Amino acid sequence: MNSRAFIRRRKDTGLIEVYDYEGDSECIPMTRVLMALVPPSDDGSEPGYACVVGEVWDDDPRQKPRAKLVIDEGQALVPEDWSNAEAFGSVFWSEVQTDEGVKKIRNCDRPTLTDLRHVAIALKDLYHIETAYIPPTSGTPENPDPFHGYLLQTNGLVYYADDFDEYSYREWFPAYRHREARLGIMDNAPMAKDEDVNKQLVEDLLARDELQVNSTCQHFQNAALTNPVRAVGLLCAAFQSHDYHFFDARFREESDGYEEIEDVDVRVRGRLNSYNKKRKALMWQVGK
Repeated sequence: MNSRAFIRRRKDTGLIEVYDYEGDSECIPMTRVLMALVPPSDDGSEPGYACVVGEVWDDDPRQKPRAKLVIDEGQALVPEDWSNAEAFGSVFWSEVQTDEGVKKIRNCDRPTLTDLRHVAIALKDLYHIETAYIPPTSGTPENPDPFHGYLLQTNGLVYYADDFDEYSYREWFPAYRHREARLGIMDNAPMAKDEDVNKQLVEDLLARDELQVNSTCQHFQNAALTNPVRAVGLLCAAFQSHDYHFFDARFREESDGYEEIEDVDVRVRGRLNSYNKKRKALMWQVGK
């Protein structure tokens, strides 16, 4: 995971500029940047997976296919990716009692659902993600899918509990930005219910060079894993079904500036208010 990623959103068009690090002179302009989350496999053979995919803006106003880029991914946070890992001990390591004494092991070597939760929070904060997709479920607001319910209970992902202050959150989450950085989770990715169709879409886009993969995304490039393909396929289906074209550019005002936290607050608050109504019903069901 690129823990140095730097994101800016343009005020005039809403395009998202993705930089490898703050101060980088080159960026990739994106129309949208989304996250996908897939739970561990039912047989326990494969851990959960999260990825970030962006749609590249090519300065062409036509309604047309645009290249997608798998920007980042994770099953668990890897300490070597973070310069501040030592300050967040239990997020990166577990202490195990052995015959030789206490041994410290990396959580990423044995990823669990808890580790996927930390990955989702970190990716959300690093790439300023506002929407994530999970595989379609049969859950309802009254009886949510277990994985969906688990994510909805995650403090620091879809909500921030008022019981804790900014200092606490900065101690818990290595990429923490601010309380308004919350995620909406969708379980209805269009045309993505059938996993085989989803996989075929990924293969077709790769063959047409309309899907590109960051060289650091090793999980996606591991042919033995199926969850990465499923996750990327969810986002490709969403991009394809809700395509971006010239008329979607949100020309709010002439400006060469970038959004600040206050701008994000205004733009996001309306969406969060409507989303939280559904979330409250789901949270009541899962006992929160």
